[in-house]
Amino acid sequence: MKLKMEKAISIALAMTLLLSAMIMITPKVKAQATTVTFVPGTTDIYTEGEDFIVTCWINDVTNLAGYDIQIKWDTNHLTYINHTLINDCLISPTFETKNIVNTSDPIRYYWLASATLSGTGFDGSGAVFEMAFYGVNLPWSNNPAVNITTYIEFVDTALADVPADPIPHTATDGIVVLHAKPIIIPPVPMLVVDPPTYSAGAIGETFEISVILMGADSGPLDAYWDVAGIDVMMHFNTTLMEALGASIDPDGDFVAFWPGGLFNLTEPPEIDNVAGTVRVAFMGIPGTGGAHTAPNGFMKMFSVTFNATTESTSFPPPSAPITLQNPMAYTGEYVFGSMPGLIDITSPVGTAWTDVRGGYGTYTLASWTDNTDGELSTSDQFIMDGPGGYYFDYHIEDVTGLLNLTLARSLTTDLWVTNSMTNGGIGNWGLPGSTIVPTSGAAFNGYGLPNWTGNFTLAYPIASVNSITAHYLPFTGDEYTAVLTEGVDYAVHADDDLIEILLPLDVQIINEHWKDGVNNSLNGWPWINYMASSIQSVYVDFNNGTSRFGVNNGFQVPPPGEWWYEPDWPGELEGWWALGYFSGPFTWPAGSDWWVNYTACTVIDVDYNTDPYTVFAEYNGTYADFLTLTTPVNETFNEVFPMPFNSYTFEDFTDSDTSSSITVGDFMQSPGPAIFRVDGVHTGLRVARKPWICEDDPADEFFGVAPIVSIAGFPQPDMEFCPWHNYDFSVPLPHEVRNGEFISAFKSLGGFIDVYVCNYPEGFKGEGFQAPADMFWPQKEVMLCANVTYAGWPEQRKDVAFEVKDPHGVPWGIWYNRTDEYGMTFVRVRLPWPCDDPEYYFGVWKVWATVDVACVVVNDTMEFKYDYKVRIFNAETDKTEYKHCEDIHVTIYYGSQAMQLYPIVFTITAVDDSGVPFGFDYILVEVGGAEYCTYANGTVQLTVHVEKWARPTLGTIYIGALNGFPQDGGSAETPVFTITFGILAEWA
Repeated sequence: MKLKMEKAISIALAMTLLLSAMIMITPKVKAQATTVTFVPGTTDIYTEGEDFIVTCWINDVTNLAGYDIQIKWDTNHLTYINHTLINDCLISPTFETKNIVNTSDPIRYYWLASATLSGTGFDGSGAVFEMAFYGVNLPWSNNPAVNITTYIEFVDTALADVPADPIPHTATDGIVVLHAKPIIIPPVPMLVVDPPTYSAGAIGETFEISVILMGADSGPLDAYWDVAGIDVMMHFNTTLMEALGASIDPDGDFVAFWPGGLFNLTEPPEIDNVAGTVRVAFMGIPGTGGAHTAPNGFMKMFSVTFNATTESTSFPPPSAPITLQNPMAYTGEYVFGSMPGLIDITSPVGTAWTDVRGGYGTYTLASWTDNTDGELSTSDQFIMDGPGGYYFDYHIEDVTGLLNLTLARSLTTDLWVTNSMTNGGIGNWGLPGSTIVPTSGAAFNGYGLPNWTGNFTLAYPIASVNSITAHYLPFTGDEYTAVLTEGVDYAVHADDDLIEILLPLDVQIINEHWKDGVNNSLNGWPWINYMASSIQSVYVDFNNGTSRFGVNNGFQVPPPGEWWYEPDWPGELEGWWALGYFSGPFTWPAGSDWWVNYTACTVIDVDYNTDPYTVFAEYNGTYADFLTLTTPVNETFNEVFPMPFNSYTFEDFTDSDTSSSITVGDFMQSPGPAIFRVDGVHTGLRVARKPWICEDDPADEFFGVAPIVSIAGFPQPDMEFCPWHNYDFSVPLPHEVRNGEFISAFKSLGGFIDVYVCNYPEGFKGEGFQAPADMFWPQKEVMLCANVTYAGWPEQRKDVAFEVKDPHGVPWGIWYNRTDEYGMTFVRVRLPWPCDDPEYYFGVWKVWATVDVACVVVNDTMEFKYDYKVRIFNAETDKTEYKHCEDIHVTIYYGSQAMQLYPIVFTITAVDDSGVPFGFDYILVEVGGAEYCTYANGTVQLTVHVEKWARPTLGTIYIGALNGFPQDGGSAETPVFTITFGILAEWA
């Protein structure tokens, strides 16, 4: 038996080796009757993390003895869970030579190889294995057509029959379609000043104001936003309070989500008690690869400790807001020009404008916020409507006079035909103007080499040339001037903006002869008559029996170089010998004669027409002055487009229509000179644009939403929609803020009583004259306190009367108590919950407290709201009827008038037509955070599954809210809410 088993194993091993070799030669895609497939062939994934199972089958096979199968999958979208070997396609017993799942390499794969040990082949169809995955990184979109298709791919497949011959077959990959996750945008982040109102009790009192991060519905912040950090400036009134210190993330709420801790950009927080600001900026530091948990819930981001610096003896005492608002950081600078020309700046709405620099089409000034001076001016705000639904919000920096100018003609004068010869070319050892053997300076009279005969371009594009005039040296009374002839002396190449000089423009200038000590001196730079740039050669007779050419080896080249041309000193002959810098053969002795041989340069004037060159230029003065200009002469205009660094101070003006003002068709001449035609006279606006969360597309969810502070979102490169736009960097998030208020201390100079709720914490008691308290709910005990003083000193043993009335004005009783040594007293009142119509008493209850102080009756009142701690306003299912094994998604809409935060458990229980419960779900949230006498609303979503045994046809969902589970002593906080729905006698 042992030998037979060893032989069987050897056969199986050999077969597996054979199958592995066959992978190299077995065609995968050739159509065959036998197939290797996945069931199901296509799997649809609709939710992130949804799991599924695919089974590999070998179909319609004959005499199958073994197989070798390898698959792989895209780990960006599929995550392996587990697998199970089935092997229904082989006759038992079998032997597996490969059963490997690789989940560590970049390419994940599964390799399975198996063979029968029975010696009998399998006929028919059978399952090989099943594998479980779950889908990840589904696309985000509200378009149902958006999806990602990925594959569970057969890398190689090999099948063999009992003789170990290959079995032809076709392998078909499994398809997985990941459907788009709907973009359900939760409430945006909100920063809330807490408490919303703080009333100081006395001057010098210290107190804490915090900033809480939550959702804009006053519920918990949703992890969807993945807040990475904040940069917030708090503003306060320095006449009423001063900031003593601030702490970042004092309770560790935010840092708990960030493995790397916090990076404080303001450490310590920046406190300015002159400007009345506290700036706090910090961010979370993720772990390796960006690992972190998206922040969610309620988080105290920072706290500021203040000192009350004033108190008032009159009521009400002064108050001031505590606000969250960063300085506006405008984006860029833009220039608009009014399309019709000059407009009435007192009535700009509806006027048309163009973006002068951007050229993005025509805009309409749709709305205008004036700074109260009745006209467009600095600091005004306005909105421009543009093409394609675009609009932007702008801040005016200046109102200007704007001209649209087109360059029509240019007079380019004193254009030097510059020397283009190399230094070596003008060194001319032995290359004088004539071929006579040099024995005297006169031998070098002649034309020499021309300085320049090349081509040149001008300042502006050339359309055509009107004339070119050449001026030849020496620019004296005998100056030679000539008007050049086009086609003979020059050619115009307008397409290349080029003028070609066809003939040399140089003329002969007679040599100069000088003798040291007689009519010139070497004890300085020798002065010459003409421009030294045209020196052809210098010849020197030393009057000691020797003479030679002065060597020019280039600009300031030391000996043996002796002279050169210095552009800054064109009337001097420059050289090392001039001041005796060198001794020996490079020093020219006193009494020397020298001759300077010239070839003259030329200066030309070009009068030409230009290709249209359009500019927009602003008047360098006030808009009012621009409107009264009669001429632009000696006035400066600054170009704003296309070259914002150019400016023009005009020298001449042609008033074409004799209107004594700048109008279309006039001509203005600038230095150069360039002659511009006026093509437009406009009202100009130099503006800055308010930054928005999203400004790429008017269809974006937060297009046009400006930031109030700075809340940064962690990069989400896979999110293509606003505000992330597939950016791989942090983006500003849309948000809201809820500001607070500080009320100074009130100090009565006479008798005073303050009634409030004893059993609530600071900020919710209703402390202060006529201040309201937080809400109460059914059967809640209200402990009413009164503080009686005279000029701030406790009034002892005074009898205080408390009267309580319901929302209908009906008194529920009057209670009495006497103050103690601190001027304090209290009474207890439990709110009614009668048998008949108890909700009749919901609403605003009012308390009066009075006391006689020195024969003067003083009083205070306090209101509070009586309601359920939380109300379920509505609830709905995502559909009206469901099949068995479907999920029911329930959305609950709730609200609370509580200013304090309370934990609430929302529950849903689903029962079938016969009353049998088949589904339960719950969620714990915090409710509250409302302003007095308003609801702070929110939504939650819960889900139950329609079990296969749930009886049709009608089901009921019971929805409630508790302060804790009954098993823990919790009780209901609001009446039950029910929903009925259909249960179909069908499978999902």
